[in-house]
Amino acid sequence: MSNYVQFFFQGGKPLFMGSGTIVDCEEDNGAHLSTSTILTSASLFRTSAESDALPNDIKVEVYLSDGTLLDGQVYACDFHYNLALVKIESGALLQPASLRNLDDSISIHPCEIQSGTGSESFQLRPHSDLFHLCPGDKVVALGRYFEEPHEIMAAPGKFRRFCRHWLGMQMTNLCAARLGLLEKIIQKFPNVSKGVLIEKVIEGSPAERAGILDGDVIVRCARKNVRSFLEFCGIIWDKMAGKSEKLVVIRATSGGRLKLKVKLEETRPENFYRWPLPEECTVAVKSVRM
Repeated sequence: MSNYVQFFFQGGKPLFMGSGTIVDCEEDNGAHLSTSTILTSASLFRTSAESDALPNDIKVEVYLSDGTLLDGQVYACDFHYNLALVKIESGALLQPASLRNLDDSISIHPCEIQSGTGSESFQLRPHSDLFHLCPGDKVVALGRYFEEPHEIMAAPGKFRRFCRHWLGMQMTNLCAARLGLLEKIIQKFPNVSKGVLIEKVIEGSPAERAGILDGDVIVRCARKNVRSFLEFCGIIWDKMAGKSEKLVVIRATSGGRLKLKVKLEETRPENFYRWPLPEECTVAVKSVRM
């Protein structure tokens, strides 16, 4: 892990203290410096629970685990996803964290479900490039406490799903569907084992205007097969707001496979997910087994 502690000041007064992870480090040979990128929580920059704007007079100080204190600069901030990037310069190369690809696709077909004992078992291995995670799985965020001796702290949570483009629908993976609905889908579409289940369509949303209904399953988007909602979000991530994309959905109530077109709209501030402000509650962890 490459954890650090950060201090935020606004108008000369401390705002929040938190932790983050170094995800990238580049060396500038000409200046004999290295530039590191730190991933942290955007909620640390919020002055109130209702604010979704970055303060103009904010100052960021980065305190590394070896005691080095550096000035930081906010490089990017997204309050909807609660993600922020901070840039720092140092005289030495800093070790970035080892990142893994995230796969949330699980088949509902019994023959394709892993037993958990083979080489592709449901776990993160030391040299694996893939990490399987599904909605509802418990996760633990690790950081380093801002006071000496800077012990590792942990915060429990659950893996959730979000999409920056506002389509006006709540989604989950097909494998997480209720048994009654899953049975109807399997009866009508025995060859479909993966997809994105639409749990709820918001009234007046682009999804409703496109003809999407509760219980529909998205199996294709932009001419690509869709296995999970993370894959679906990845497909539309770089699409321009205002552009329409072709979807293929299956509908268990009618047994039909429909071709629909949905217009992508940008998430408005009033539709941002409201992440809570940091609390003064930490759990010290003496040892971690991974």
